[in-house]
Amino acid sequence: MCKITDVWNLWFSYNAHFRLTLIMTKKNIIAHLINLDNVAGVERLYCELINANLENIEHHTISSRNKIAKILLKEINTGSETIHFEKKHNIFSLPKWPYFLRKRHLKNVLRKISPTIIIVWNKPEGFDLSLMPSHTKTIYYEHGSAWNRHNKNKVHDFINHVSGVICNSSASQKMLQLKWKIKTNTNYHICLNAIRPHCVPSIFKAKTLPHTKPFNLGVAARLIPLKGICLAIQAIRELKLREIPCRLLIAGIGPEQKKLHLLTQQLNLENDIQFCNLVDNMTEFYHQIDCFLCPSLREPFGLVVAEAMAHGCPAIVSAIDGLPEVVTHGKNGFCIEPTLDVKQYIDLGGTETKLPEYTYSTLFKKIIPPKLLNPVHLADHIQRLYSEPALFKKMSQEAIKSAKTQFNFDNYIRRFKNILQQY
Repeated sequence: MCKITDVWNLWFSYNAHFRLTLIMTKKNIIAHLINLDNVAGVERLYCELINANLENIEHHTISSRNKIAKILLKEINTGSETIHFEKKHNIFSLPKWPYFLRKRHLKNVLRKISPTIIIVWNKPEGFDLSLMPSHTKTIYYEHGSAWNRHNKNKVHDFINHVSGVICNSSASQKMLQLKWKIKTNTNYHICLNAIRPHCVPSIFKAKTLPHTKPFNLGVAARLIPLKGICLAIQAIRELKLREIPCRLLIAGIGPEQKKLHLLTQQLNLENDIQFCNLVDNMTEFYHQIDCFLCPSLREPFGLVVAEAMAHGCPAIVSAIDGLPEVVTHGKNGFCIEPTLDVKQYIDLGGTETKLPEYTYSTLFKKIIPPKLLNPVHLADHIQRLYSEPALFKKMSQEAIKSAKTQFNFDNYIRRFKNILQQY
């Protein structure tokens, strides 16, 4: 006959197993508040993340703008359980005033989703935290917006009261702490950006320099003032004066495009510089170039640099913000300290408008006003790589090695999931 103690032990064992099973299978419901009307690195990374088949995680998208870029729609629909708009209900846009309409709408959306965690992407002013369900934790995900101008009080009210902050680089964390005076006891997590799977070459192959062709240099960026494209053009001029055979390929479009074309003509470099506009196949672009340049005045991380490195391109970059976290000076490329005053930007072909207030100096460990990369210094480092094939080959090998280990997408997903599990 079965004893009462045996029945009790059996029931207790079953109950414990049932509760453990519930805990293990319970879905973590994540709501993402993100701007998706543009197509850049943040938006691309988001699409990859929500389609990464993370076990027991359910994603809900809340667009902070009233539209989602068409090129992203398919991936957003595939990876999201539901899609909502912060400032739009069904087909009706909600006016800014009276404010309670948007406030009530967002509260209803969050109540409907009932998220375990809400992640606010790259919007340090955030939203009214009183709208959250009581069980929901909030995480802010910094991807470079800390360098921009915002309402200081709103930034403080939001970030100082979130459960945690994820930063795409150590420089991003420093910018939040030094520029915005965010509390140092905030739960910070560094989660370096990763190379998106379809941007990884099918075969990793180091480059060599037989010198049977011009030294092909590449830049890939939106053509805006803070990317410093004119500095790369000026470096090509300097190299031509030194009789170094070289060519610059520029991938990207933007408001500075006409001005950069004009600068190219003024310097008689039409045969040495190729404007590639938007490039669909970046792998082919990276295969065409030998070395990647990033002379930016501000760069919170520099994912495009990591992508170029995965294709065997040593990188020469400005030693500012997050770029030294991607490029190790003298190993897989060069980090050059900017030294020129921004007042010289116009004379070099640039525009002084819409430049950042500050950049983070890894040399001085503090935020400083932006400076320009000297085109002569850029040319010096390009010439060194061109003149030393053994060094170039070694750097190409190290670039691939760094990309495969530091910026691996699977590692990024594991790191991201581990962070979420802490909440």
